[in-house]
Amino acid sequence: MQGDWIFDLDASQKAMNEPAKPPPGGGGLFDAMANAMGGMLLPAVSGMELRITDKEIMTMMNGNGKAQTYEVVSTVPDQECLIKLSDGTLQTYYKAGDSIYAYPDKGGKTKLFFKRKS
Repeated sequence: MQGDWIFDLDASQKAMNEPAKPPPGGGGLFDAMANAMGGMLLPAVSGMELRITDKEIMTMMNGNGKAQTYEVVSTVPDQECLIKLSDGTLQTYYKAGDSIYAYPDKGGKTKLFFKRKS
């Protein structure tokens, strides 16, 4: 899942009509963002980017970002990866074709999809 990723609004909106499964690790990295978003719609995070290296993950919005180191807690190759961030939170990323997604809410109702940045 390493690489540069950009938020995929179309895939995220499409997923809103599908039943969701709750993430085992909770909201992790996106908890603060989900709380700040409150009732905002998905377009509010349009342009969000992720940069995942072998040691850190950076979340960027409008050119500003926050980086955290992480360790892999568990992984199912080509399916999902649970990571523990340097602040102690857990975040699960799921693979869906050429995209990845994560849940910003602990109830697992909204999927934020990311596609490879070209």
